[in-house]
Amino acid sequence: MIINKDCLEALREMESESVDMVMTSPPYWALRDYGVAGQLGLEPTFQEYITKLCDIFDEVKRVLKKEGTCWVNLGDTYFGKPKSSESGGLQNKNYGNKRSETGMIKGERFIKILILLINAYAVSLTASKLK
Repeated sequence: MIINKDCLEALREMESESVDMVMTSPPYWALRDYGVAGQLGLEPTFQEYITKLCDIFDEVKRVLKKEGTCWVNLGDTYFGKPKSSESGGLQNKNYGNKRSETGMIKGERFIKILILLINAYAVSLTASKLK
């Protein structure tokens, strides 16, 4: 079965332990605007993005059968300062210098830096399961 709707809403409508497999590729953070209000990936900070992913996968865990599997294709994101004022991407247009939450100095950004989003996600997901 393929379900095409907001994933958190769809998951909350499903019975516990009713799914054999979940395969997903969540939108990368700050890279695409699909024109859908509240879409995953346009959060102001990557920590908010990770929090939403953890909320989603808490529901995935609930609906998966005990022998079920979950496959996630999640890529990291480079964040950087545009080399010219014509640079396009959402990171440069929408987020400006708001990156103090990621450890960068406000008002200054590296030309290109891998933010290690996958590592932060794995640590957050593991930490939430230890509570």
